Amino acid sequence: MSVSKRLSRANRIQTNEKNIVVGKLTSVELVKSDFADEDTGEISSTDQIEWIWEVPTAIGDKTTNIHEWTGLNVNSEKTWYPDNSDEPSYNKLTTILIKSELLNPKSIDDTDLETIDIESLIGKDFQFELERRSKKRTIKNIKLSTLKLID
Repeated sequence: MSVSKRLSRANRIQTNEKNIVVGKLTSVELVKSDFADEDTGEISSTDQIEWIWEVPTAIGDKTTNIHEWTGLNVNSEKTWYPDNSDEPSYNKLTTILIKSELLNPKSIDDTDLETIDIESLIGKDFQFELERRSKKRTIKNIKLSTLKLID
């Protein structure tokens, strides 16, 4: 196969005039992730939830996926993460559950977490803005503070 036939366009995510993306949540899976300790280099494993949204690209009818990984703990306390954030926020999982209307921020401590049906979100549309993972990378994440379930 010639080199020309192997060339393709990058999947630039399509946004509207307000920089909003509309995507469909296609998967919510429990995954095991390995990571290296920054100080010791020791490899550890942890369970996480992998969230996958299918989003349109600016090229015809093609789509691409945006992945988010969260822990398994719902936390009613807001924290200053990342350290340079403008205001404290809930952890990723708690934020997604609140923005998805599966968790009420006023009653987090009283909610029976076993009754939350995360899988019920699969197939639903969401809107959100994107933000860079870091200043050096072109890969973008969902800006979770802008995540909104579309009815």
